[in-house]
Amino acid sequence: MVGKVVDLRMDWFEDRPLFGRCILVTRSAEQSGSLSVSLQDLGAEVLEAPVIAFAEPQDWSAVDAAIDRAETYRWVVFASVNAVDRFFSRVLNNGRDLRIFHNARFAAVGPATAARIEAYNVRVTFCPAEHSAEGLAAGLKAEDLSGQDILIPRQEVAREHLVEALSSLGAAPHEVVVYRTVAPGQLPKSVLQSLEGGTVDLISFTSSSTVRNLFTLTDGILDRSKLLDVPTACIGPSTSRTAIELGFKVVASPTVDEVTLEGLVEVIRNYFCSEASLL
Repeated sequence: MVGKVVDLRMDWFEDRPLFGRCILVTRSAEQSGSLSVSLQDLGAEVLEAPVIAFAEPQDWSAVDAAIDRAETYRWVVFASVNAVDRFFSRVLNNGRDLRIFHNARFAAVGPATAARIEAYNVRVTFCPAEHSAEGLAAGLKAEDLSGQDILIPRQEVAREHLVEALSSLGAAPHEVVVYRTVAPGQLPKSVLQSLEGGTVDLISFTSSSTVRNLFTLTDGILDRSKLLDVPTACIGPSTSRTAIELGFKVVASPTVDEVTLEGLVEVIRNYFCSEASLL
């Protein structure tokens, strides 16, 4: 009886769609957990390569000045969960209450960012169907933004599309840097050995920063073809564009209305299931 139970458990494990697949996860160490667990639940062997870490801005003065003039903003727009946490933490650490933004409405790039805002008991007015800066800008066109001050807490390096689009609508966007992404000194040896040995079946990217940093961290250490020949899955169009520009082979990416970790996991699953069906 014991042997049958073990056999059944092994059959269940081996029947999972990602069984036998090695997937390299490139999120930060503090954020890789949920993605790794989701992939492991589908049977994947997950190799974690934290290619980014988060640091405070070099100067908080612009952020503090924005907090001091909170009542002047009519919108506060967030494009990432990290921006929400870093900005709200700064407000609270300054001894202020989030209700100082009582004149503002809040917009989020996607459902994960919206959920994080609402975790602070702040209501989200707008979240676009297309989870991107383009989606945010397009959705806000329906609002009369002429002459309105819009606060955008963001990371140090960010695309300019949203600011340009809001400016074209007559708004006065005000960006403040609430965090920086930095690369670690080096990759774990296990990651380099797996890439060198060709045992990685897919690399997942969750931001353009993860793409650029993995590319940089392997420069001069790993034969470029060993990296670029590995199929990649990207969380959305912006990340995919960066990957393609650097020569990566993008084989899976969620549609613009599914730019979430769940969407990324689903397209990875579908990619390997489709590949298996061709064997």
